[in-house]
Amino acid sequence: MRQLGRKQGDLLASNIEEEDEVKNRKTKGKRRGRKNKYYTAIDAEDDEEADGGEPSVQEDEEDHTDNLAIIQEQEQEEENLRMKVEEERRKQEQAKAERRAKLAEAERLRLEAEAAAELARRQADEEEERLR
Repeated sequence: MRQLGRKQGDLLASNIEEEDEVKNRKTKGKRRGRKNKYYTAIDAEDDEEADGGEPSVQEDEEDHTDNLAIIQEQEQEEENLRMKVEEERRKQEQAKAERRAKLAEAERLRLEAEAAAELARRQADEEEERLR
């Protein structure tokens, strides 16, 4: 009221009782809590979903079949990946075994060469002993 009076240039507006203005302010007030006017419907949907009732979005049989096909395709891909990983592991184990075999062979050859060198050294020492 006061603002209207000032807007119109009424100097007597300040003399008007402010009871009406106070009442209006109290009734309008800020809305507290949920601001959405559909909150009861939303709550009902949430309760229905929480109770395990029908989902809010209905899937038809075709979507269900498509979902099963997608799941089976993903499972097949996972199985293929598992097979590839297993094959790679086998290859690595085989390569490791081959490296061990080569190292063992090299060690055997080294020992044989050392034994032959030792034998040759002994024979040379014996030959030298005989010549003395």
